[in-house]
Amino acid sequence: MDLIGSFLTRYKKINDEDLEVKNTICQVINTQIKTNLKPEDLTIKNYVLSLPVSSILKSEIFMRKATLLAEINKDLSVPLVDIR
Repeated sequence: MDLIGSFLTRYKKINDEDLEVKNTICQVINTQIKTNLKPEDLTIKNYVLSLPVSSILKSEIFMRKATLLAEINKDLSVPLVDIR
């Protein structure tokens, strides 16, 4: 039973780190663009951030993509490569 607990503890740590990264990304984007993204809205796969947002907001994000990536990567240990 103790082995299962230690196994699940590793996954909890990974999930906590993922939530911390998403919170950092949301904070940067919300500050720069004055929007209200939630960490649950973000998807990160292969160092690429996917945003399921409206086309107007996505256009605004793409116009500031270089600035946003630089600001986000300052705070992360593993940098994002792209925003889609």
